[in-house]
Amino acid sequence: MGRWVFRSPAAVQRRRRPGWRWIGFDQSTQRIDGFRAAGLAIDRRFFGFRCDNQAVNFEALRQGLGIGVTMQPLARRRPGLVPVLTELALPVLPVWLTAHREPIAA
Repeated sequence: MGRWVFRSPAAVQRRRRPGWRWIGFDQSTQRIDGFRAAGLAIDRRFFGFRCDNQAVNFEALRQGLGIGVTMQPLARRRPGLVPVLTELALPVLPVWLTAHREPIAA
C-alpha cells in the first residue's frame, strides 16, 4: 500500500519559519528505523509531536500540528490533507488481511 508524507493547510499557517514539525512515535522506533533505512540519521528528538497511538498521530496531522507519514487511501478520504515531499521514493508496504480461523456467525 502506498504511503506519502502529508500536511494540512493549518500546518502551513502555523509554521512561518523554515522547517517543519514532524509527527512521529514516542517509544516505538518504527518511524526512526524507516528514516534511517532511507539514509537519514535521526533520533526521537527529530519529531516535534510524539505519540505511540496512530489514531492520535493522524488527528494531530489533520489538525495541522505538523507533517507525517500516512497511507494514501486514508489521507484521500480526509479533506484538507495534501501530499508534500512527493519526490521522496517511499517503499510500498504489503497489506495483510487477517481473520480468525473459525468464522464467526453473524
